[in-house]
Amino acid sequence: MGKTLPIILLIFILAVSCEKAIEYNIPENYPTTFNKLSSNSLSQMRASYALKNQYMTTALNDFGLCDWFGDLLSVGTPPLQNIITQSEATAIVRNFVSNNSSETGVTNPNDLNFYKVRTYTGSDGAIRWHFISSNQKIDTVEVLHTTFLIYLTNNEVSLCVGNWYPEIFIPSEFNVNQTKAKADLIGKVVTHYPFERPKYTVTITEVDLAESITGIKVLPIENEDIIELRVCWEMDIPAPVYYKVYVDVMTGNIVGQEPTVFFM
Repeated sequence: MGKTLPIILLIFILAVSCEKAIEYNIPENYPTTFNKLSSNSLSQMRASYALKNQYMTTALNDFGLCDWFGDLLSVGTPPLQNIITQSEATAIVRNFVSNNSSETGVTNPNDLNFYKVRTYTGSDGAIRWHFISSNQKIDTVEVLHTTFLIYLTNNEVSLCVGNWYPEIFIPSEFNVNQTKAKADLIGKVVTHYPFERPKYTVTITEVDLAESITGIKVLPIENEDIIELRVCWEMDIPAPVYYKVYVDVMTGNIVGQEPTVFFM
């Protein structure tokens, strides 16, 4: 018995060590990444974009994608040729997206779904259209933070903010299933920062997670010179937690979290 006990303890220690040191098999092409452009490439791309879109007041970000970039450009107001319908305005927007596919990331403009469209006459007399799109989807998987805001001024595209990501890789098999992802969140602490009260923390419980709404999302994460597109379990945890937590389906790491309410 005296010799057996150390052996049993050694086996137990090795088993615990192996459990803690789980190494998942991660495909080489995961996650999909986009790198910042070199200064020369970016300058050329911005110049080409401005030349193609002479009334555009926004530019391209460091990744060569449509975005805010400094102050709005002063390009003047295009002349009004004729009054157009909503279907004609939508066609102009889709044509712009198609002609600027490298900058918008959209390969098929017909995939764009505009959930909000409005038109009005500005104080300068210009006819303006505002289009806001839904997020990108890969089959049924939503890619977060990929809405477009596109403006027309007198039938010319004058503002484009937002982008999609082409060729996103979504693994066919996940290393971390929903049950595992939830189990790893039990006991995690989230923090709320009310505007007029001291901050406070909430510990996530098994009951909280049982009531959460969970689904697969793609979360773009910008880290210095690279954007990573992480496939995640999005867990929308209700009261009293009031948080969304994103767990990478391949690594099991928490890669994002955000409160769903803001308290005064």
